[in-house]
Amino acid sequence: DMWWNGGNRNVPVRHNIIGLLTEAASVNIASPIFLERRELRAPGDLPAYASSNRFPAPWPGGWWRLRDIIDYELAFGESLLGTLTRDRSAFIDNAIGAAERAMSATGAAGEPAAPRAWLLPADNEDHNALARLVDILDRGGVEVHSATADFTADGRDYGAGTLIVYRDQPYGQHVKDLFEVQRYPEGAAPYDVSGWTLPILFGLRRVEVVADFEAEAELVDGATDALARMDPDFLPEVMAGSDGNEWRALFGSLTAGGSATFRFGGDLAGHFTLGADLELSPEEAQDGVHNVVLEGLPRIGVYTTHSGSMNEGWLRWVLDGYGCGYTRLFNETIRAGALNELCDVIVLPSIGGSSLDRGRSPGSLPELYTRGLDPEGAIALEEFVRSGGRLVTMQSSATWATELFDLDLEEVTRGAGDFSCPGSVLRTVPGDGDLADGLKPSVPIFFSRGLAWELPDADGYEVPLRYAPRRVLYSGFLEGADVIQDKAAWVRAQYGEGSIDLFGFRPQYRSWSEAAFPLLFRALLLE
Repeated sequence: DMWWNGGNRNVPVRHNIIGLLTEAASVNIASPIFLERRELRAPGDLPAYASSNRFPAPWPGGWWRLRDIIDYELAFGESLLGTLTRDRSAFIDNAIGAAERAMSATGAAGEPAAPRAWLLPADNEDHNALARLVDILDRGGVEVHSATADFTADGRDYGAGTLIVYRDQPYGQHVKDLFEVQRYPEGAAPYDVSGWTLPILFGLRRVEVVADFEAEAELVDGATDALARMDPDFLPEVMAGSDGNEWRALFGSLTAGGSATFRFGGDLAGHFTLGADLELSPEEAQDGVHNVVLEGLPRIGVYTTHSGSMNEGWLRWVLDGYGCGYTRLFNETIRAGALNELCDVIVLPSIGGSSLDRGRSPGSLPELYTRGLDPEGAIALEEFVRSGGRLVTMQSSATWATELFDLDLEEVTRGAGDFSCPGSVLRTVPGDGDLADGLKPSVPIFFSRGLAWELPDADGYEVPLRYAPRRVLYSGFLEGADVIQDKAAWVRAQYGEGSIDLFGFRPQYRSWSEAAFPLLFRALLLE
């Protein structure tokens, strides 16, 4: 439907290139399959398996072989190459014309199309997120400028160093797709991602400029140059980031055996510093402000299923990228028990209960890779937490953990027929307790068929994060917002001597939700 900008069909279009997607029905690995015509279904919402303008040549049924897939794709490739060869100049001219139209886009009345630019003001403190965003734009061929003097846009003043991404450039439509707030059109609900506004997901303040403006600006040469222009004191090796410090430096120090101090309460709430130099004043101590000192990195285990899990892959991608060490725990490792000898914290990626319990069925793979956690592994995890360990779960694994530990939580999204959110940017707000201390007033997260909880009995539970009580949708599509408004998005439950963290969403979703990474890090580091 050309809505989502995440695939190799739509990104080329926003770069003035024709983007095409071909897919062929699979076979049984490489074995032929036979399908009767009555077994075939029309694609999407078409009413019947019959020829139409959206389905011109339905396959009649019969044998479908690996050879058919190869022939189908080869025929398409040969047709495409033939067309490009015969009409080379037409394709080049069209691409140039599309770029020129992107640079001179106009509105309905013929005036220049709004917005005219997007700004990343210098008050964005998360240099890590800024660097990643500028690098993404740079890799996508987008030009980013830095203001060399103060300027005014839409009646607001901005300082030198503000990053400016102009609309009137060849890939301006690509920038618009990444930076604008998506408002999914009325009609049939989407089945997949409907909102992805990248600066919001990165926790950055970005400003749309509607009217023309003038600013003295220079083209930046990559992320490091952009940040150096924004902050004269910027040092690439000491990047100021989430919660007042750079998480990579924190993990590096803890891995090397160093310490870090977190401050809860007061003006520095939520900040951390390497070492132990966040001294408390007598007034702060009297007001209940306190520090938590970490001596080294906790022993972190990441559950790895033999069934394969994309969410686990993205989890490891984030931890690897931030230098957070961990051990991979396979079914047989967990079933062996005595987990407190191996780990202080265990993370279960978003994996369904059936896969966690049963894994791959016998006969589908060599015996080494079959079975799941049930029963020994589930029992070992229960004993691990009861003996003082911490278990971090998210979305599907959070549902499994709720049942395993018999937690008094009600999943309000389960069975809520009027609720739908297959992939959007939602707004969460800080809840209570130390884990919430110092979080920004609004924390964007990516929500894809996630969870929200009601706590009938709050004893033994902490809610560091809630879905916003109103205006919960940032970008995309959300039906039945009242189902999750002001409900728990992240719960920490005490169990025996340990605890279980339950995220109703995936904090590391496809690596997009940079602003949510610190939520995961807090769950890993803070007891």
